Amino acid sequence: MKNMETKNQVRKKCRLLRNDISFLYRQYASYQICKKLLESDWYAECDRILLYMATQNEVDLSAFMERAWADKKKLYFPKVIGEEMDFYLAESMCDFKTGSYGILEPDTMEPISLMLIDKTPMLVPGVAFSNDGYRIGYGKGYYDRYLITNQKNKRLIPIGIAYSFQVVDAFETDPHDYPMRTVITDVIQPNRLDTN
Repeated sequence: MKNMETKNQVRKKCRLLRNDISFLYRQYASYQICKKLLESDWYAECDRILLYMATQNEVDLSAFMERAWADKKKLYFPKVIGEEMDFYLAESMCDFKTGSYGILEPDTMEPISLMLIDKTPMLVPGVAFSNDGYRIGYGKGYYDRYLITNQKNKRLIPIGIAYSFQVVDAFETDPHDYPMRTVITDVIQPNRLDTN
């Protein structure tokens, strides 16, 4: 029986693949993913969304963000302070400045944790995802800690965002890993989320 790959093995492989994609593929795949997100049942129903600013060739959600702002959704983005991460409101691209790890972060002071409501969609980037929804990030654990802290009352709907080649059969997981409800890619059709 073949041994399951470790997180580090999958992380290295998928980062190499992602770093090698063309600008045109990134544009096309990002467009397809944004389109699926906007057509999802949960999008029409929610008034606030947690998402991310793309870095290192991640899926670019700019088109989704612009439409969501136009639709008067409240959008919250991660900000890292020390070893912790929280999400802060941004109402346009003017609300960002370069923060931790060279990533754009909201230049605001009120975190969503003070007003997080039930069933808030959270769009989560990753280096790789397994078919059963587990995620590999960059190894710092910010998203895992945030999800574990804020999922006591199932307040978040974590949705993985990835290119199709970032979804693999399986890899070794740790007890603190938190699975996504679903993973949206440029190929796989999004699952209908049960938000009841």
